[in-house]
Order: sequence, then C-alpha cells, then structure tokens
Amino acid sequence: MDACQDIAARVREYVARHRLLDATPSLLAGFSGGADSTALVCLLHDLRPDLTAVHLHHGLRGPE
Repeated sequence: MDACQDIAARVREYVARHRLLDATPSLLAGFSGGADSTALVCLLHDLRPDLTAVHLHHGLRGPE
C-alpha cells in the first residue's frame, strides 16, 4: 500500500470509528482549491458521493 492509500484508509477508519458522517443528511465541504483541501474533498467524496464542495477563496495569497 502506498502512502496515499494508507492515508485514505486511515481517514476512512477514523470517520467510521467515530461515526462522523452517520447523522448527516447531506455533506457540504468548503475548500480553497489547494492540494490539501482538494485531497480532503476527494476522500470525503469517496465516503459520501452526495458531497457538495464549495470553493472558498480566502484572499490570503499574493500574486503567484
């Protein structure tokens, strides 16, 4: 198992163990579009295909 699969498995196990998504009728996730928040949205979508992702521009980064 590579590192990405290991992280995904750990997130799935944590969410299941703590029943974090059991009581939610729908799931809304805000993300900035960066690598970390995009990875989280992908993991959450695997767990809940009905996920709605909303892009949030923080306006904190300068010009690239």
